[in-house]
Amino acid sequence: MGGIQGDELLNGGYTRAMRLVAVLPMTVWELDLEVARKRHVSAAELVALRLADGGIDGVAALAQAMGMAGDVRLAERTLVRLLGVGALAPEDARLAVTATGRRWIAEGLAMVRERVAFEVRHDPLLDTFDWVDDERRVIADDQVYTLDLPLLEDQALLTRKPAIAELVRARGLPDDVERSRQQARGDVELLALTIRGRRCHWREVQVDVWRHPERADERHVGYLSGAESPQLTGLLVKLTRDGRRKRFVPKT
Repeated sequence: MGGIQGDELLNGGYTRAMRLVAVLPMTVWELDLEVARKRHVSAAELVALRLADGGIDGVAALAQAMGMAGDVRLAERTLVRLLGVGALAPEDARLAVTATGRRWIAEGLAMVRERVAFEVRHDPLLDTFDWVDDERRVIADDQVYTLDLPLLEDQALLTRKPAIAELVRARGLPDDVERSRQQARGDVELLALTIRGRRCHWREVQVDVWRHPERADERHVGYLSGAESPQLTGLLVKLTRDGRRKRFVPKT
């Protein structure tokens, strides 16, 4: 009839009076993220780094080594990119390989920084963060109860940056599934985050109301998508039902 907790109430003499639809507020932040990912060093980059390490640099020398002496555009782009990321640096009128460049040569991998913007949502029941998906947003009406819970302040997110970093490491970024194999980011590490905005997302939940026929006692059991939720039930213990206002409010 009502899952494990419902059966316990039934055995205790309670009867289920009704099932209510309610909405659970969840804080959503829009974030600017600076992330770093590893990619394979291209053949052109390796040629340029090894030539510079051997004392040979310049667009013409690189283009010739690539077999493209008549077209220096790729060589130019490669040198500009290596200078831009600090793998090469000017030194005594020539280009020298930096510590970053030597690491690229040794590992064949390059760390690339990228700025992206995504939304992250806080689940107040599990106290966890997740990327915002296409979950339907519920709008409360006069038949839907509201759970009175405060939204988290921005500081609550900023002090838990390690949790967002773990989300990035464990789940990647939301648009990874849309990328082709050639564009895949691979492992991503969070470097910094900035909050751009905050809003409320309403998640639909269900609440069973149980009453005892001999005592003025009302109990509540919570459900998510039809499945019993011990976390929601635990939250409801701290709230009382205001039938007139269609709200679950903190007990006083």
